[in-house]
Amino acid sequence: MALGALIGAYQEDDSGGLRALLPLAGRTLVEFQARCLAASGAAPLVVLVERVPPALNEAFDRLRTEGISVIAVSDGGEAASRFEGGSDLIILAEGILPDMGDLERLLEEGRS
Repeated sequence: MALGALIGAYQEDDSGGLRALLPLAGRTLVEFQARCLAASGAAPLVVLVERVPPALNEAFDRLRTEGISVIAVSDGGEAASRFEGGSDLIILAEGILPDMGDLERLLEEGRS
């Protein structure tokens, strides 16, 4: 069964910027999230965002350069249409730093 991932990227931080764009290890939070999910085998990676500011688009471009495809959507209906029926989904909330060990355990439980 296919495994897809939905990442939230619409909430603002205290300065009015997207939480998804907070810096983390020289990149952005959303890039870290996408890399972790891609490494766990999730595809497609769908990012729910109201608007795509230039900095978020640049983060998406960096991911695509690494071979990680991300799809930006603006509402739940559009997000749902990006997944195959019956797919398992990982939904990653805004600002969450996934732990690879936790992701691997979650995937193992889902496969058994």
